[in-house]
Amino acid sequence: MYVIVVGAGQVGFHLAKNLIAEGHEVTIVELDVKTCDMLVDVFGDRVIPGSGARLSILSQAGAERADVLVAATGADEDNLVIAQLARRLGVRRVIARVNNPSNVEIFHRLGIELTVSATRLIAALIDQEVAVEDMRTLLTFPSGDFEIVEVDVSDRTALAHRQVREILWPDNTLLVSILRAGRVLVPKGRTVLRPGDRLLVLTPPDGAPQIRARIGAAPART
Repeated sequence: MYVIVVGAGQVGFHLAKNLIAEGHEVTIVELDVKTCDMLVDVFGDRVIPGSGARLSILSQAGAERADVLVAATGADEDNLVIAQLARRLGVRRVIARVNNPSNVEIFHRLGIELTVSATRLIAALIDQEVAVEDMRTLLTFPSGDFEIVEVDVSDRTALAHRQVREILWPDNTLLVSILRAGRVLVPKGRTVLRPGDRLLVLTPPDGAPQIRARIGAAPART
């Protein structure tokens, strides 16, 4: 996953280190020149000097292809501008640090829904984004009672290499079909799910979060 961190204070610095340690591709944008000199010693060419509140700097950082951008400066007004510019550039997920809790409502009203105030919480949101990439809503019924979600089976989910009958779905949830190598399979109890399969699942809206929780990281295999 490609993550841009704007602002390399305590929050941004440690967040970037954690993400790099976890294997993510990271670029750090920092305005302060002296801080940039220190960052280069730690992060090398991952550092871009300049203001993240400028479109040209965000474009230079590769915002158009970024999966996540974290606006982590110490100024809420800057984080708000950075987040809005990132959305304009098409960043898939924008997370903004809010230093003053009274500003949270302002961020939400302006369309920045993911607002956090601690490195641990930001990292948790990014981990969640990695997990839910495996699932998406395809259709919501007009009545609002049910929706069809598509679930990707991969080695990082808890579904791979398991029989359909072993999977405990939420209440009122039904595995409708399995898409495998261009074919549609009718799921049976002994059908083994393989990485690369796509599942079409019928579920009530409150079942979707439960499905997300259950398809998280695959357990260690012995």
